[in-house]
Amino acid sequence: MISLTDTHCHLYQDDFASDLDRTVNRALDAGVDKILVPGVDAGTSRQAVELASQYPGLIFPAVGIHPNYASTRDKGEVVRIKEILIENPGITAIGEIGLDYYHEWSSRQDQTEILKTMLQLADEFNLPVCLHVRDSAQEIIQVLDDWYISLVRHNHPLVQKPGIFHSYSGSDVICKWGLEHGFMFGVSGMLTYPKSQALRDNLLEIGLDRLLSETDAPYLSPQPTRGKRNEPAFVRHTVEEIARLFNVSLGLAAEKLNQNAELVLHWD
Repeated sequence: MISLTDTHCHLYQDDFASDLDRTVNRALDAGVDKILVPGVDAGTSRQAVELASQYPGLIFPAVGIHPNYASTRDKGEVVRIKEILIENPGITAIGEIGLDYYHEWSSRQDQTEILKTMLQLADEFNLPVCLHVRDSAQEIIQVLDDWYISLVRHNHPLVQKPGIFHSYSGSDVICKWGLEHGFMFGVSGMLTYPKSQALRDNLLEIGLDRLLSETDAPYLSPQPTRGKRNEPAFVRHTVEEIARLFNVSLGLAAEKLNQNAELVLHWD
């Protein structure tokens, strides 16, 4: 069976509360053998760690504070995230973090401050970052520039593979900066949508060597299951589309995507 990876999935959400085991079994039946579950605050980060304990070798946790929650959590939230990191050496990444100027459920100042703090934790714990970027490409690059310069100055190992632009949507700014700075680009079910031709063209320019497969479940269900709750098993549709796009076999596409995931997440 072809091995698949889902590098971004929120399995702790209530959407999966009634059928989590069945969801996991469907993923395994579809060939998915590694799933990254990123938190969006301290509570969900702990849930991600618990899921990794419940499904060892399949689920891997990431911890962080999502920009949408930067203003709504108390000042102890960062302390709690750091405690989780100290207590759980098996954490794979810092995420989901970033900037979101579309919703702006948190102030831009709070989002920027939380992002900088999360990047400091990535530096301290030598973990790649999983980045959410919405309507904020120029602004997040300004923050990332300072962080990356600091990594270079200190000869930090993260310089080689700093992280992932999650659910990449085709931003020219993110594409150029990410390629120049060693980032991977997470490809979600959006790629399968009929109106995503610009994204397909952009991914051809990026190249298969820098792509990862993800679902962002329960969101962004791919075209064959659009309108339904997304889940890890559906990552196969995205990998199939990537294989068609690059004119390679499904097995070769999956193998390359899995290798890319290992390069940045080191989950083996």
